[in-house]
Amino acid sequence: MPSLAFSVPGAHRARAALLIAAVLAGSACTASTVPGSPTVRVAPGVAAPGGTVTVEGNGFASGASGDLAFDGSLIGMPAYLSDASGTFRMALQVPSSAAPGRHRVTALGSDGRLLAAATLTVTPGTEPAARTGGPGADPGVHATATVPTGPGLDGIPAFAHVYVIVFENREYGSIVGSPQAPYLNALGRRYGLATAFDAVGHGIASYLALFSGSTHGIRDEGVYDIPGPNLFDQLQARGLSWRVYAQNVPGNCFMGVRASGGPDGPGTYVRRHEPAINFSAISGNPARCANIADFSHFDPAAANLEVIIPNTCIDMEDCGTAAGDAWLAQFVPRIASSPSFADSLLVVTYDEGRTNAGGGGHVATVLVGPRVRAHYASSMPHDDYSLLRTIEDAWRLPCLGRACQANNLGEFFR
Repeated sequence: MPSLAFSVPGAHRARAALLIAAVLAGSACTASTVPGSPTVRVAPGVAAPGGTVTVEGNGFASGASGDLAFDGSLIGMPAYLSDASGTFRMALQVPSSAAPGRHRVTALGSDGRLLAAATLTVTPGTEPAARTGGPGADPGVHATATVPTGPGLDGIPAFAHVYVIVFENREYGSIVGSPQAPYLNALGRRYGLATAFDAVGHGIASYLALFSGSTHGIRDEGVYDIPGPNLFDQLQARGLSWRVYAQNVPGNCFMGVRASGGPDGPGTYVRRHEPAINFSAISGNPARCANIADFSHFDPAAANLEVIIPNTCIDMEDCGTAAGDAWLAQFVPRIASSPSFADSLLVVTYDEGRTNAGGGGHVATVLVGPRVRAHYASSMPHDDYSLLRTIEDAWRLPCLGRACQANNLGEFFR
């Protein structure tokens, strides 16, 4: 990605003049384009160097993707991806080196062609530092995301946040290339697609493997309280935070097998799909299991690791592929439009396929983020343990169980 360089004008503008210009710019600026063509809007239309604004696009083709540029220089992720209605909404961080004055934000097509532009006025000053937690912070529900220090291991960036969305019961070939999953396929084309990723077990076994490095010999869909270490333990020991957002889960450390409805709408939660509650060190500790909440509490800035578990319809288990993909198209922009996504990673995967390949089936796994190589597909063999190892390497955590023998997903990152 090319570096950004800005020159300071020979005659410095007075602060008063800039503030007047900022007022005239209003809360947002929208490009004037030919009616019916794509447009972009920047809100607010005024920001300081290092600040964050929202870029909104309208009139784009369904599933269109491309890059944003600041004064002609590509700014990488989050690059835009429009939904079925041809709109997108995402956060953009103003370069810290941006000189005071008016700057141009442009949306480019996948072929590099200019599609739309808007103006942003940069004012003097700096943004306040984000509030974060740190080592020794309360590990319960009030913990906040810590800024990781130092690089990750073995080529894995030290992500600010990792978001993991887990769908259900789809073999790779029923998702990749499927007209029922246009949004997930667009993500895979625009960012990273693991073409040789296997689940290591069926049902709850894959969830346990992904978050503890072992299936624990489980081959059914029972209720378990698994002793021993897990990824959530590792994070807290490192001073990092975690959340599990499970759609339709009741609050108050709910231990039941299933529940329906709730503040986040209709649908059914099942315990076997929610990994954290199946570890006894969490289920027996009210402060820790309070980190498990329904979608009405979702906050992309809340924790370093955020695991997102849709209900049994949205996760494609009870309803069609199209239902899950439509939900994904609405939910992913909530993450990508957040300032928290500026140096983060989103992974969309499946707990199992319909075969026994690798133990649990060959499944689609997509990686999205500012550090993910664009338009990249990897045929290197990976599995659930590889994803666990990737998260552990990002934050220099000890490896758990079978993750110690697994490779990571390092080839996806730049």
